[in-house]
Amino acid sequence: MTANTTNKLVSNSTYARTGSTSSTSECIAWFIVVIFGILAIVIFNLITIVVFVKQRQLQCRSKYLLIHLAIVDLLVGAVSGPSFIAEGFSFFCYQRDNTIVARFLWELFPVTSLVNLAAISLERLHATFSPFKHRFIKKWVYGVIVAVIWLMGCFSAMLNVIFDFFLKSDSFIYIGVLLRSVYHLICLLIISISYCFILIKVRCSPSPQHHGAANTERKLTITLIWITFASLLSWLPHVVFSITTIFFEGISNIYFVATTLLLIGANSLINPIIYVIRIPEFRAGLAKIFCRNQNHTRRVDLPLKNVP
Repeated sequence: MTANTTNKLVSNSTYARTGSTSSTSECIAWFIVVIFGILAIVIFNLITIVVFVKQRQLQCRSKYLLIHLAIVDLLVGAVSGPSFIAEGFSFFCYQRDNTIVARFLWELFPVTSLVNLAAISLERLHATFSPFKHRFIKKWVYGVIVAVIWLMGCFSAMLNVIFDFFLKSDSFIYIGVLLRSVYHLICLLIISISYCFILIKVRCSPSPQHHGAANTERKLTITLIWITFASLLSWLPHVVFSITTIFFEGISNIYFVATTLLLIGANSLINPIIYVIRIPEFRAGLAKIFCRNQNHTRRVDLPLKNVP
């Protein structure tokens, strides 16, 4: 490996230093795009959380991990987004090195969202193949799952920090990028394989003859398959790009980095949209909130009658 490549990878093992700063116009354009993306992620997921809280029908055990996913996706926009603006733009526009805290936050919430999706796929797998046992899962089990999700997210973020800031030899740089990429790929494989088995089971099983719990679970599973497909499209470019930066010099610039990270952010934005399209209870809760606000506005704006 050449000295130039070593310096680039040492500076940032996932996104190598290009050797020249991006132009001011490029930085401003991407800054505006990222700002709008962050605002959309925060607003959409905040509305999602409000709907889940207000609508009691959505507060069932089968949707606990969905509620947690909405919270994590909100943090992707509220915390990871500003961290990328503060550190990512400083790196690519002004060639300033990242800080440990910002690098940790940059990685933590998007990866936690991915791990959450993997946990949801395994939960749906259990619900599909063992529906009777799934109905009697205790609430504390979901608490343990959430704790494991955060531990795995923190592990990935710490791995990122350790290899980027403390282990800077050539071999460790390669190992760090490959480990994180494999970590992400494992999550994507778990999601893909789980839903492949679920699809086979759903297709081969006879449709329920009545609109009961089985039909509801089936619809929820199909909804989560759509969410999973969106996640695969969002994360695969990032994983491929991370590995590619090892072997090709000069490929890393603000165009590639911002695009792949915006795709990951889009994953946190798409989920609430799929809820609206696919979950009737969510649509009802959303309509209830906005209709109530409109009715309240109309009452306030009505002129008083019979006033002398």
